[in-house]
Amino acid sequence: MVRLIVLLIALLAPALGARSDAAPAPDALRDWRAWAVTAVEHPPDGIQPFPALAERLRELIAKRRADAAGLEPLAPDQGLERAAEAHAIDMLRRDFMAHEDPGGLTVSDRVALLARRFVGIAGENLAEHEGLALADLEAQVGPLAVKMADGWMASEGHRANILRPDYTHDAISAFVRGERLVIVHVFGARLAALETGLEFEQPAGGALPLAFGDRQPSGYAYRAHGQPVEDLVVLEPTSNEIAVDPGLYQLMFLFPSDREGSFDVADGPWIDVR
Repeated sequence: MVRLIVLLIALLAPALGARSDAAPAPDALRDWRAWAVTAVEHPPDGIQPFPALAERLRELIAKRRADAAGLEPLAPDQGLERAAEAHAIDMLRRDFMAHEDPGGLTVSDRVALLARRFVGIAGENLAEHEGLALADLEAQVGPLAVKMADGWMASEGHRANILRPDYTHDAISAFVRGERLVIVHVFGARLAALETGLEFEQPAGGALPLAFGDRQPSGYAYRAHGQPVEDLVVLEPTSNEIAVDPGLYQLMFLFPSDREGSFDVADGPWIDVR
């Protein structure tokens, strides 16, 4: 019996304060990234990509955005694509279906670990289908994509994600293992992009390459594992010497907002200072 399940949404977080206080352990972040870098290049045995479905879904989502809200298509982003691929593979290899993985990583963590130029906020839609092997699914790409796109649009939360005007970029990934298909749609509200992708490991006392090709942040901060937002020390973008103790940090970037005297706070990459 074939059954279709369309479920699970991670909405755009409006600010840093919306992030969960239950941050994943540093080793969980390090271990997952090390696994993911290899997995997206060489998926585990038995896990196969289904790019035809991912491509067709992107086309349909772009059309739904235009028809329902007059929105432009979202731009592709390689970093978001890696985050989507890694999560799809991970859900198949560990047999779960959730935005938060067994180690506590969220879509924001996955993007910050793998999208090394991305500065912004991430969201995510997930879908799952069971009952057909890849060879059978390949003969049903069009109808399957329409059913999934329409299912997302019929769900209030998924629809809100698809029609959110804040989003600028996205990536869709589809992978199959046996008769189980999972689809991950990662959205990004990109406020800026680093000219150079940051290396994950950074030497203490070194210099971060904080050049931006487009919008410039007004400041940045290092957020240690579990550190409250109120404790962050904001630095000037020109002050790029790594002056923090060794450990795992997420870079946070501040941008002037439309509200006088306030800033928009955006997630940047995780770095491991050695």
